[in-house]
Amino acid sequence: MVKTMERTFLRKNGITLEQLRCFVCVYETLNITGAAQKLSKTQSAVTITLQKFEETIGVEVFNRRAGRNLVRTGSAENIYIKAIDILKRVDSLRVPTDKIIRVGIPDDFTTQKTLQIKNYLADVYTDATVSLIVDKNENHKRNYANGNLEFYFHKKLKVNNETPDADCGQYLYTSKLIWVSCKCVNLELIDYLPLVSFHEGCIPRVSLEHALAMLQIPYKFTYESFSWYQNIEAIKSGFGVGIILDTMYDKDLTILGLKEGFPTLWDIDIYFIGRPSPKVEDFADRLKDIFAK
Repeated sequence: MVKTMERTFLRKNGITLEQLRCFVCVYETLNITGAAQKLSKTQSAVTITLQKFEETIGVEVFNRRAGRNLVRTGSAENIYIKAIDILKRVDSLRVPTDKIIRVGIPDDFTTQKTLQIKNYLADVYTDATVSLIVDKNENHKRNYANGNLEFYFHKKLKVNNETPDADCGQYLYTSKLIWVSCKCVNLELIDYLPLVSFHEGCIPRVSLEHALAMLQIPYKFTYESFSWYQNIEAIKSGFGVGIILDTMYDKDLTILGLKEGFPTLWDIDIYFIGRPSPKVEDFADRLKDIFAK
């Protein structure tokens, strides 16, 4: 009976369960980022939901003009008490309290490998939700240092066939970079080399720039992005020559190498990083099996 009454109250007042959960999380954390992590939502989604909640009830619950941190308004406490009362009395409406295991992954993992990683960690952490976050290498490193990731996959250039660096975490495997184009390229017959590339600072770009220093002809960047997929499509469309992982090669691309005058590229080592413990080593061994298949 109580559940029916509470749902009727919410429906009549136009308040959604998502809005209630969002408000409670933000009230308790006073931080959009913290609430987003707890609710497994993006920061923008939390901000929009909170704004809709305030519009629905016609009351401003947080003062956003007091600097970067949120400040509760005088009305917020009473609304919070009422919200908690509803959530406590209706079990099915409670704010999720499941533990979340956040794992940072690069954008070049295939969907199949990503799903295998998620399923493996979900089997280990049966009492938690596994959340995979795709982002840049440096962002993963920073978020891990700040405590916002439990684990992440770290990329490091393999310079001059150096051995894996134990200080970088648990070594998993090496990704090989290759030159490709939509057709065969003869460097002796062109005035300059048109290039498709990642933006400056990205790991593949660093490998590319090292190789370009050994080229004997001028070059120009004709297409740049942060996406493997966009770069590959640009290469296939004829924007220029680019570099990809060998696992990304397909029949619509032509591989270019030393025979065509293209210098050797540095490869990329992949490491698994987590707080030092036997469990991390066990994870790495299982992940090696996943990537070996």
